[in-house]
Amino acid sequence: MSGISFFLTPHPEPDYPFDDLKENTPCKLHVPIGCSGRTLEASIAIAIPGRTFIDEFIPDEYAKVQPQVFHEGFESYIIDIPTPDGVSVLGDAVNLIILWHKNDIFFGLGT
Repeated sequence: MSGISFFLTPHPEPDYPFDDLKENTPCKLHVPIGCSGRTLEASIAIAIPGRTFIDEFIPDEYAKVQPQVFHEGFESYIIDIPTPDGVSVLGDAVNLIILWHKNDIFFGLGT
C-alpha cells in the first residue's frame, strides 16, 4: 500500500420542503409514473408536521398527510403504507391521516 487513505463520505440526507413545516399546510400528493421521474397529481391534502404516527417513528422518507379530495382515476391507487385500520387505497383515505413519500408531496402553485 502506498499510504493513501480512502475516506467514505456519507451521502447527505435529502432536504425535503416538508422537513421545515411548523404547522398544517395545504399540499398536493403526486404519484410517480414510469421511471423518468415524472409524477401526476393524485390528491389535494394537508401536510401535518411531526415525526411520529400512532406512537411510532415515521420512516425518514415519509410524512403525515390528510387527503382532502382525490382526482378521478386515483380512487383505487394503493398507498405505500396502509393505515392501522387497514385502509390501503387513496379513495378510502380521504380525511384520514396517512403516510406519503416526501418526494411526492408538493407545495405551492407549481406541480
